[in-house]
Amino acid sequence: MPETTHLTQQDEGLRRTRSLPAPSYAAQLLTEFATQLDSHPADALTPRAIGTALAAAMDSTLRMLPLAVQGAVAIRALGALPQLAPGEWITCGEYALRLRAAAVGL
Repeated sequence: MPETTHLTQQDEGLRRTRSLPAPSYAAQLLTEFATQLDSHPADALTPRAIGTALAAAMDSTLRMLPLAVQGAVAIRALGALPQLAPGEWITCGEYALRLRAAAVGL
């Protein structure tokens, strides 16, 4: 008579994560953008910091996709960027947190 197999808690956790859908390209782009900003979390969020981090994130996340898909992904991700109030001053780390929260909704 065969013995029943009981999955360990870790095995069950791995089985469940394999069934989760992969994040969209737009979510991946925002997450990578956040990772780039997190390389200097205490720095002030400036237009230059945003441009540099976004360019690096787009290159690493989208370069293997066709141009038409890159454009569609970029439009979707940029539409989900967290807005700052006029004159609001935050750090790169704080904006990275907001980006990760926005990525969850994509």
